[in-house]
Amino acid sequence: MLNVESAYHALECAPPKPLQTRTLLTVCLEAGACALPRLVNLMAKLDIEPTWMQVEKPQDDHLEVTIEFGRDEEAMERLSLRLQGLVTVRSVTTTRA
Repeated sequence: MLNVESAYHALECAPPKPLQTRTLLTVCLEAGACALPRLVNLMAKLDIEPTWMQVEKPQDDHLEVTIEFGRDEEAMERLSLRLQGLVTVRSVTTTRA
């Protein structure tokens, strides 16, 4: 029988990256000239800086704005609450992924 020394070494693995939480707020606005500037003004007043923002204009007479907040759910909730009072807002939808 052969006498073999074990060359076992524990592998050092990098710790797993935490899952990135995405918080998205989708706002459907009336497609008037003041709708988008009002939204941007409101975010500036609330000191909210989204990580990503996308504006789409479907064929209807409205704008769909999707705003990503990353992990900042508090900012999303503040903005969502304030958007409820705006006349130009049709609907507000939040998504956490």
